[in-house]
Parts: sequence; C-alpha cells; structure tokens
Amino acid sequence: MRTSLLRPGAAFRAGRFLLLLAIAPPLAAQPSNDECAGAIAVFDGTNPPQTNSGATTSAPGWSCGAGLNDVWYFYAASCTGIATFSFCTGGSANYDTVIEAFSGTCGSLNLLACNDDACPGGRSQLSVPVTAGTTYLLRVGGFDGEVGNFTLGISCNPPALPNDECAGAIPIGEGLNPAASTVGATTSPPPWSCGNGQNDAWFSYTPACTDDATFSLCSPGFAGYDSQIEVFGGSCGALSLLGCNDDACGGLTSEVTVPVVSGSTYLVRVGGFGGNTGAFQLNVHHGGVYNYVGTQCGAVTLVPSGLPDIGQSVSFDLGGLTGTPAIWVGQPANVPVCPPASCAIGATFDVFLVGSASLPATIPCDPSLVGATVAVQGGDIFGAGGCSLPVPFAVSLTVLVTIG
Repeated sequence: MRTSLLRPGAAFRAGRFLLLLAIAPPLAAQPSNDECAGAIAVFDGTNPPQTNSGATTSAPGWSCGAGLNDVWYFYAASCTGIATFSFCTGGSANYDTVIEAFSGTCGSLNLLACNDDACPGGRSQLSVPVTAGTTYLLRVGGFDGEVGNFTLGISCNPPALPNDECAGAIPIGEGLNPAASTVGATTSPPPWSCGNGQNDAWFSYTPACTDDATFSLCSPGFAGYDSQIEVFGGSCGALSLLGCNDDACGGLTSEVTVPVVSGSTYLVRVGGFGGNTGAFQLNVHHGGVYNYVGTQCGAVTLVPSGLPDIGQSVSFDLGGLTGTPAIWVGQPANVPVCPPASCAIGATFDVFLVGSASLPATIPCDPSLVGATVAVQGGDIFGAGGCSLPVPFAVSLTVLVTIG
C-alpha cells in the first residue's frame, strides 16, 4: 500500500494555493518601449492610449518626482518654437504621472525638463523649446512606481510675438518696412471693426509731417495671406479708431489712408481675415510718385530714389556719362532740340547744377506742396549720342515728381 507523502492537511493547503493562482491576475507584459532604444513615435495632438504597467525603471535616474516604471517615446518637432507634452490638456492619465524630455540620443541624453505635478490628480505637463525636424526623447513614469493608463497630448507653437499685443508695438517708418509675420499671434482687443480680423500684430508710427498717411500691404508692400489692417489714434488703453480695411488693390491684401499730425504717435494693427496668418511687409507713404517722360537721347540716365513725400529725403543720380554732368530742376516742359534726334528739354532751368552727377534734396514739411509736380532732368555735356550744336551733349529722360 502506498503511503502519501503529504502531511495531514497538506492536501488542503496545496489545493488552496492552486486556487489562489487560478484567480490571481496575470502579471502585465513588459512594454516594447520599456527602454530608450525601443522608443515609440508620438505626434502632435492626442496620441493613442498607452500604459506603463509592466515597465521597469530605466537609467539615468529620474531628476524629479521619484519617477519609476517608465516607458519611452520619440517626437520629431513639427515647428520651431515651444512644444508642450501634457496629461492635463489634450491628454489624460488615471494615475500619478511623471514626465521627462531629453534632446540627444539614447546613449547621450541631455535633460531638457522634468515635471511631476502640473494639474489636479498628480498629472504632469512640461514645455520645452524645440527646432523643427529635430527628434526629442520623452520618458513617462509614475510617482514612486505608480502605474496606469494614459494618453499623451502634444502641441507645438511658434514663440510668442513681441508685438502680439498693443503694449509691445514695434516702431515703423516711412517706406517699405522690414518683413514681419503674424504666425503665432493671438487676437487682441478691441474686436476688429471690419472683415472678421484675428491673429494680429501691432506697430507704432510717428510722422514727421502733418498729412494723409497710407499704410499698405499692396505693392511694393506685401502680404502672403488674406490680410487686414487697422489704424488707431490715442494710446493702448484708450484707442481711437481712424480706419480699417480688409480687401484692397484688387485682391485680398489691405491698405488704409488716414490723416496724421506731425509728432503724434499712431498704432497700426495687422491681422488676417478669419484667423489667416503669414508673412508681410508694410509700406508707409503719403502718395508721392515718380513719373517719366521720354526726352532721352544718348546713353545718359537719371535715376530717382527716396520717397517723394513732404519731409522726406530724395536723390537724383546720373549714369552712363562720358562728358561733364549737369542736372536741372524746374517746371515740366517739352522742347525738342536738334530734330530728328529724340532729344528734348523736359524741365525749365529754375535750378541748374554743373559738375555733379548727383542731386540730393529734402522736400520741406510744407502741406501746401502736396500735389505739386516738379520736373528734374540731367545732361551729359560733350556726351555722345545726342545733339552736336553748339557742343556735343546728351540728355536723360525727365523725372516728374508729384509730391505726396
């Protein structure tokens, strides 16, 4: 007869042990991204549900929050700006999380930031500067080894514009100002008075003369999106609307003209219809223009530069000279000389300068000059290709300056 090897009661205890094994939950599997080398890609927006259940604790040691039981992810930045990784906004977690962000590679990690608690429930969020196209590593763990389920929310935004609000308005001047952008701008108060404007940037302008000023994104200004523009008097805390425009110059770019007073400061707001954003260049002028009359013969040329507006500096420069330069200024004229050559005198000789190839000038800040037209022409005495009597000479085209 066989004798049982179990002591009295041993069979009962073994059976109870087997029963406990049968009803105990299985151990969580080790995640594939338990270590940095197995990091999983994550993207902007709310990522699919994840867990740190079954994870071990990776090296290096956590820099905050007694983090343990971590899993790894990698993120290729979609913008140059600020990336936010969150279980608070756009993400969630059912346990006390900890999160770390690194630059570099798994073998050479450079800690950027670590966060334990950022919002109620012990959930985490951190923001770090990133460069578009660069890959960053994220480590998600639990405070003191807590485990659970989570979704990671990611957003990437350009850095805030320094002139996003009225108080940070950037000074602008006459003519074509430097390129700017509304990308990353928010929408400032007060509400736009035209065209559903949003996402705006601010500028300040102080005119040298009392006149009408035009603020324009039309050529030679530029806007690469559906723009809007608004001009105010007063101060940021007490704005007084002077003008607003949505669409001008035959398209979706904007332009507005308002009266301005010398020495006063005006605030200019550039935004986009319905939240459109993009790059632009703002042109400020007072309506002065150059026109050209074909009085030229020979190789001599006359090129104007500068804004032909009151209070502004202009210059007229000769080129193509072979003899002695001359420039004269006066009223518009049209006197053919030595036909059948195309030479013609296009300006009276109210001011006549010999020996200089350039004529710089400043238009006086006199409102009575606005709308007046002045003619400027240049000559090349002893220059070839023009008239030959009494001495050889050539003349340029005539520049008609209508003062703005």
